[in-house]
Amino acid sequence: YVMAQNSLSRYRKARYAKDKKPIEETIPEELINAKSLVDGDVVSKIVILKHLAGEGKVKAGLAWLQNALKQEEKIVVFSHHHSVMHDYWMGIDENDHPECMSTKLHGKMSEKQKQISIDQFQNSPNCRVMFASIRAAGVGITLTAARTVVFTELDWNYAWHEQASDRVHRIGQDKNVQVYYLLAENTIDEQIYQMIRNKQDITKQLTKLKEIL
Repeated sequence: YVMAQNSLSRYRKARYAKDKKPIEETIPEELINAKSLVDGDVVSKIVILKHLAGEGKVKAGLAWLQNALKQEEKIVVFSHHHSVMHDYWMGIDENDHPECMSTKLHGKMSEKQKQISIDQFQNSPNCRVMFASIRAAGVGITLTAARTVVFTELDWNYAWHEQASDRVHRIGQDKNVQVYYLLAENTIDEQIYQMIRNKQDITKQLTKLKEIL
């Protein structure tokens, strides 16, 4: 709780310095509402910590992505928050990679817009990066043109990570797929990732038990 209070205080100051507005006017709508901030709800503060970790990794994450693009492979970059995904999308350095086109897929797009982005990523040799929402792009689509998956943020639910990475592992994939998680040290990332790993271990144990039975 103390960590949440301190991080929230830093977040308020940083956002006010950047936007000259109180945090209640700048924080993304899907994260939290003003009433829960006033009430000091612990869960809401944890949600802010999660978003704070995502934003704090953008600079380092972009550096990692720039280096990964040197391999000339297509990459799917998953994020949880739309604002974080947008920061990555805007941050691609066109001077270093003038040939690298990117596209997005998120829940605010229509089904037609989503399909256009998918087709562009799947079929255009110059479209190297897909920036996608973990949940919006986690079901029913095919992204087998990629061989690298990157999670810039973590979802609470392990199943969503499995569903998202499976978009690249679908029928028609003829390459080895690498999955990476970008974690920020000494942040809530570490707790969430450990929780995900624990859920993964439990799922594997249950699968083995089902096979025995």
